[in-house]
Amino acid sequence: VGRRPSPEDGSPAKGTRRCPQPQARMGNAYVLALRPWSFPAATVPVLLTLAIVHRSGESWSRLEGARAVLLGILVQAAANVNNTYWDFVQGVDTPSVGGGADPAVVMPHKAVLVDGSTKPRPILLLGLSLYALSALLIHDRLFEGGEILSTYVAGMSLAFFYTAPPLKLKYYALGDMAIFVAFGPLLCYCAILLVNADAAHRLWPQVMGSSIPCACICGVSTLPRVP
Repeated sequence: VGRRPSPEDGSPAKGTRRCPQPQARMGNAYVLALRPWSFPAATVPVLLTLAIVHRSGESWSRLEGARAVLLGILVQAAANVNNTYWDFVQGVDTPSVGGGADPAVVMPHKAVLVDGSTKPRPILLLGLSLYALSALLIHDRLFEGGEILSTYVAGMSLAFFYTAPPLKLKYYALGDMAIFVAFGPLLCYCAILLVNADAAHRLWPQVMGSSIPCACICGVSTLPRVP
């Protein structure tokens, strides 16, 4: 005799719809947490800065240029992983995270912790490791102190406290501004300081004018597409 299925049976009751969660396997989960589709938001502003420095006729170091690009990627990846961890820990990402316009759609990077296939601690350690790698990458220049140290610390702080306590900028409608400043003007200025610190003040007005629209376009164009 047929009976109404109950939640204990593992099937939804009549009239309800369960939001399917994509299963993020362990190896794939870390890749999703990095959100590699967002890396152009960090690399394009740096490449634009290098192009402006090159076109100006100023000498610049190709090795430092490569370090600037890699620095942008590391900080972007660290910020992405950090965001995944804190959104989950603070209850922003839940099993009903896809309950927007289409309850069946869940962003793949949101499912990394929500579906239970990955524990929060490894994700936190991954994010912190990426921040540490970014500092290690340019440690010799950071030890010089001055503008490059203050610029790096300011950008890293904005990226980290985007969702991390105590600031949690994203939750006070300050997230977009924080990311724009961190991966726009601050990242571009850090790139100039790396490739040719002597030319930084001369080239900064031109780079600043180009970094603003570039950061806006990259920020929008690298958002994951929802079918």
